[in-house]
Amino acid sequence: MVGARRRALLGALVGVVAVLSACAPAAGSGAAQAPRSSYAAAPCPDPIYPGVPQLDLGAGVECGYLTVPENRAAPDGRTIRLAVARAKATSPTPAADPLLYLAGGPGGSGLISAGSRIAAGWNTDRDVIFLDQRGTWKSDPLLACPEIDAFLADWAGLDTLDPATAERSAAATKACRDRLAGTGVDLAAYATPENAADVADLRVALGIDAWNLYGVSYGTDLALQTLRDHPEGIRSAVLDSVVPPQANTLLGFWPSAASGLDALFAACSAQPACAQAHPTLREDFFRLAQELTTAPRTVDVGGRPVVVDGYKLVKGRGPGGLQGAVRALPGRRVPVRAVPAR
Repeated sequence: MVGARRRALLGALVGVVAVLSACAPAAGSGAAQAPRSSYAAAPCPDPIYPGVPQLDLGAGVECGYLTVPENRAAPDGRTIRLAVARAKATSPTPAADPLLYLAGGPGGSGLISAGSRIAAGWNTDRDVIFLDQRGTWKSDPLLACPEIDAFLADWAGLDTLDPATAERSAAATKACRDRLAGTGVDLAAYATPENAADVADLRVALGIDAWNLYGVSYGTDLALQTLRDHPEGIRSAVLDSVVPPQANTLLGFWPSAASGLDALFAACSAQPACAQAHPTLREDFFRLAQELTTAPRTVDVGGRPVVVDGYKLVKGRGPGGLQGAVRALPGRRVPVRAVPAR
């Protein structure tokens, strides 16, 4: 059961990001805050993630929902709800300016991330607020792609470079997009400019004069766009693993993989034991990649066939890599979730 839910999470991340990346932003930098935004306290979601109790929120955490327009450019349109959790500071004299955690992805869950941050003492000297951005985990609506889940369930056993694999992937993505659009979801509204406006509305709705932003990965993109479009009340921002707003991160996947491999080969060459054991590591690796591209091999992982091709080998830990293929098998994936695209 947990594995199936985890497949749903990664499916949403892969699919909805791909679907929405072609959508135009629904709100520009000059969009005014919508008067329909409001906040209401509510019990914290329980569980945060079924079967993973260490992610649950404990004592000292207050929760609620921020209600915002789905599309601020359509004032008569529907509203959506964003899940919020606030971990109260453990210090008897906390700082007045809380920290807002902005998850990566895009589409990562702030509430799933909360438990480990609280355990690490992030809320020692000030409150820390966690937000599930629009379309993600505990927010409503949750944009998920069971069509892509079904594709990913078989992906480990497929040859990445087989044209039929790309056709199945595209068909699953289109089916998800068409279904969501058919339910009335305004896909163009699930974008970073609207996310940034949500952040600004949350500060006002909570009655916070000043706060600090902490963004990781995509969360840095969101933090930067919030600083640009809604600078009011932002005391400071921490950018962890920066994604510049002007960058298309999809174009960086292959250069990142190449950079990682270069670092690996250089580290081996610099270590006498590794250099002696693998004097031609770079050449051997890329020779194997070429061989697997021409003739993929199938291996057994927990009773499931996994096709190892050159693409999966070179991508390694990155999107589309061998590690991701293995983690796509039932019961082998960590929780992630998706939506907003730039």
